[in-house]
Amino acid sequence: MRRYERNLLDDSVMMSIHNICHIRKNIHKATSIEELMGYEGIISRLYFEGLGKIVPLEFTFTKRSKQPPLDPFNAMLGLGYSMLFNKIMARVINAGLHPFVGGMHSIKGGHPALVSDLIEEWRAPVIDSLMLNLVKRNMIDVDEDFQYSGEGCYLNGEGRKLFLSAYNKKIKSMNQYMDRGQTFRESIFSQCKAYASTIMNIDLERYTPLEIR
Repeated sequence: MRRYERNLLDDSVMMSIHNICHIRKNIHKATSIEELMGYEGIISRLYFEGLGKIVPLEFTFTKRSKQPPLDPFNAMLGLGYSMLFNKIMARVINAGLHPFVGGMHSIKGGHPALVSDLIEEWRAPVIDSLMLNLVKRNMIDVDEDFQYSGEGCYLNGEGRKLFLSAYNKKIKSMNQYMDRGQTFRESIFSQCKAYASTIMNIDLERYTPLEIR
């Protein structure tokens, strides 16, 4: 958000950033997972509110909507996060981890809780960054590449082809946030293996979360 706000000089976006930073200070004081997830929920809401003000006018949205996605940007968010989720699921299994046993997210209806845990650090640098690039460079068209069905908005056939091509290019690009000389795809697998090593050796130093610089 800071990176894109520099060119906008939008006070409302700056306020979202300020509020996120203020609430983030409470994370280390949390005494339960429920309290921690509460802070995460507030920050997530502020983040998507700010993101909705950064995108071009035709892609503007006010909140995250999932089932169904209510607008073109949420349609891309849903598809992108689903593709990333499946990628991490495969890497989790390859690393010998149990996808249903997580640290923060609880198991609900057979939901792979660990995958939901590990996807968090990759949402912004992979999917959000990809979509902002698509809309700001006019690589996807709000009229040509989307369709409305029932109450939801979805990418049409051509839109999905365009998005899939851009996603594959992104996931194979170099990850600039970790000093390993890896693509995002390789880094995701490395993080899954690091998590497995952390659990097996009961050593938190073996896992270094991705941090956007």
